[in-house]
Amino acid sequence: MPVAEAQQVTREKILEAWRALPEGCGITTLGLAWLAGCTEEHRVRAAVSWLLLGGLVELAGDHWRRDRRGRLYRARLYRWTGREDIRRVARDEDERRGDAESTQDMQKLAASWLSRRWV
Repeated sequence: MPVAEAQQVTREKILEAWRALPEGCGITTLGLAWLAGCTEEHRVRAAVSWLLLGGLVELAGDHWRRDRRGRLYRARLYRWTGREDIRRVARDEDERRGDAESTQDMQKLAASWLSRRWV
């Protein structure tokens, strides 16, 4: 039995699908896969997770669905921020956490410096 070739899901392909939606519209990864013409939703989920880390996508709420057995489950809705330039994202979770903490430290330092009274 021949093995099916994996579909390539690029950032541009996903952003193109988002451009087809009304501004500010939330969509699940399953809907986004359908818009992008991709039959492998897990690849779209992976692309969306990197876009989320890069700041191009944000969480927009939840959508409740029923599975094949009739049980409820929650699907996340994502919204495109309108940005297309992605910031560099560290692959390691510890590095990402460190980057976030250093950004917060810099923001605290800037806020304390700006709140000083200059006499």
